[in-house]
Amino acid sequence: VEPPTVTFEFESPEKFLESRRDMSYDFRTALASQHPEMQRKLEEVVIREARPYVGADGRMRCDNQALLISAHT
Repeated sequence: VEPPTVTFEFESPEKFLESRRDMSYDFRTALASQHPEMQRKLEEVVIREARPYVGADGRMRCDNQALLISAHT
């Protein structure tokens, strides 16, 4: 099995955070369970940790391996 690499690209780390909020129920739920000050701190951590993935063009890219499974009955 050779999992394909999928590259996600975002305009910025802030857009990455926005995407996580929009797409991940678990992420939204975890944030919502925190006080507003802690939510802000967590968002700052996500943005800070995403910065190393920003290229010279200012866009954030991160490679992910996708696992594809097919079954036939």
